[in-house]
Amino acid sequence: DGGASGVIFPYVEEVSQIRDLVGACRYRPLKGARLQQALDDPQSLEPELAAYLAERNAHSIAVANIESVPAIENLDALLAVEGLDAVLIGPHDLSCSLGIPEEYEHPRFDEAVRTIFTAARKADKGAGIHFFSGGIAQEIDFLQAGANLVVHGADVLIYKHALSEEITTLRKAMGDEHQPGDPGGPHHGAEAGEPAAHGGAHQHLAALRQFVEDGERIVAPAADGPGSLRRITENHSL
Repeated sequence: DGGASGVIFPYVEEVSQIRDLVGACRYRPLKGARLQQALDDPQSLEPELAAYLAERNAHSIAVANIESVPAIENLDALLAVEGLDAVLIGPHDLSCSLGIPEEYEHPRFDEAVRTIFTAARKADKGAGIHFFSGGIAQEIDFLQAGANLVVHGADVLIYKHALSEEITTLRKAMGDEHQPGDPGGPHHGAEAGEPAAHGGAHQHLAALRQFVEDGERIVAPAADGPGSLRRITENHSL
């Protein structure tokens, strides 16, 4: 109702969840018993209503997150529901369900991912994964394994990477090439009222660097002038 062109339904394990997803994406605005009747028997729809729903929802996409061992065990039944367009793997939840949290190079994780890709493509559904730590090479490997949907990065991460490179270039141009953690670099996470390691422009660049490269604390010029920093957020992870 808010105008979305599709829905990604998280942590799907049951056929009933896929039916709810398809009902929202393929048969909107039907609800209640009328929707259940349409899901049970699409041929029960009057021709005028069927044509209306088909036109209204022609560009709506229904995607289910596959993120657990039970979902894999029930995958064929999930994929058999008419109206589902694709499945998208949630790598973190899947690794936890497998008992190997965040071990994305583990053979069992790789086997599970490839099993999902193969089953989905065999059922003529799209298959994908959002996975940012493996880089382009990993994305290519997933595509060669059968995926046809890849979530390439996230806006915050892309912004952070690009800004980090630009700030590094600026620092080098100004003769300050200290890296995070270097003894000569700015003090990490300055407390309120502490003097900055550098004055003027150097200090502001140091603050930016702490934000884009450390990702643990956000610092900004204090109200009493550019000679000091104040901490405005602690332990803010990107």
